[in-house]
Amino acid sequence: MSCLTCHSIAIPEPNGNFSKDIDAKTLEKSAQEGCEICLILKEAISSYLNLDKVETAKMSIISEYNRETDRREPLVIKAPRPIEKEFEIYTTNVNTAKACPALAVRGNISIDSSSAESMQLAKTWLDQCIEQHANKICPSGSKRLLPKRLIVVGDGAKKPWLYESTSNETGTYATLSYSWGGPSKFTTTLKNFDERKAGFELSDCPKTIREAIIITRALSINFLWIDALCIIQDSGPDWEVESSKMCSVYENSLVTIAATDSSSIDAGIFCSSFARTSTEVACNIGVRGTIFTRLARSRFGRAGSVHTASGPNGFLGRTPKLSTRGWTLQELKLSPRLLLFSKNELGWMCQDSGACECDPDFRKLNPASGEMGQFATVEQADHARFAVSSGLNNSIVSWIDTVQAYSTRQLSESADKLPALSGLADKYGQILYGHYICGVWETSQLEVTA
Repeated sequence: MSCLTCHSIAIPEPNGNFSKDIDAKTLEKSAQEGCEICLILKEAISSYLNLDKVETAKMSIISEYNRETDRREPLVIKAPRPIEKEFEIYTTNVNTAKACPALAVRGNISIDSSSAESMQLAKTWLDQCIEQHANKICPSGSKRLLPKRLIVVGDGAKKPWLYESTSNETGTYATLSYSWGGPSKFTTTLKNFDERKAGFELSDCPKTIREAIIITRALSINFLWIDALCIIQDSGPDWEVESSKMCSVYENSLVTIAATDSSSIDAGIFCSSFARTSTEVACNIGVRGTIFTRLARSRFGRAGSVHTASGPNGFLGRTPKLSTRGWTLQELKLSPRLLLFSKNELGWMCQDSGACECDPDFRKLNPASGEMGQFATVEQADHARFAVSSGLNNSIVSWIDTVQAYSTRQLSESADKLPALSGLADKYGQILYGHYICGVWETSQLEVTA
């Protein structure tokens, strides 16, 4: 199955890393002589490069064993300058991986996150979290106190409508975290309040709201909370009261839909990009039709649990839009579960685990590694220092880190500077035993860090 050219690649040392430079001409010659591993490498490279133009170029073949997850990463091929493309080879089948140990098992990514496969995966993650994590680390799927107003998402036969809950009414609901991107005409106001309660057409909604309703339906959740519709936007008293409750709104939600790369309420949540494309690699190893190549998913480039992709089309190092907005910091940190819609792939984060389309099985997240980036919840990002038992000093450091992160974010209205952080302040107040007044802690205990 292997030859002298690819032997170290085909049979990697257990738990070991390796790297080998091979020129395209040698690789093609070995493939023609019947080496299946060289054929896989050659076919993968041919998917991105013209071999006739790079026959003497040295390709770096890299395989890494991830000791944190105790498994092998996909096989990566790096093309040299001036090409500088980086792509990976993987299999979707366990038996194929056994036949070729160099190939890691990973998942394909839907070209568009609105696909039935993506919606089913999101539903599977939610169901598994409730079943496996509930009442342990993550909250249960049981009913919680409902916010004052919610959107009943309806179905294909019944249009959505604004619902007012009764006192102490309980249920389950989803929340939406998104960027307004400027003023929106589609809000709830004093004038249209009764119209919203009577119902509205899905087609009349801005794209982001429309797709949030579609996602909530796919998750089999009846209620959805969206600030633009559930707070009366031109009523100062209502906005003041309801915005102050956002801590509990997000904290008590079953899951938050995070439109991570959406620039506005009209941009939508669903994403598609070239970075999602996979190409089948034809070979006779293992189960046919189960080996693929795509732009490399950088193990060290993450936005939360979601991988970024390497290369000019892979958005490596790009800051997700949602990470730049002031209000969304507390929304994301306080939510017990996050469903992340990014350009590169669909992702999941809860207080226990993370997952993504290319690596769909739950894996424990390590808060100390920083791998969760800017989408970690309070319990994840500060797992070791946010709890009361971890000591006051650690919680103070965590609060200072949070404020520093918040200070880099943008707000459409300068008057929102304190309200947009008030939910997190209430949460930290439970640990710091102090009163938070207009951005200042009443307690003198913050002097501990001085």
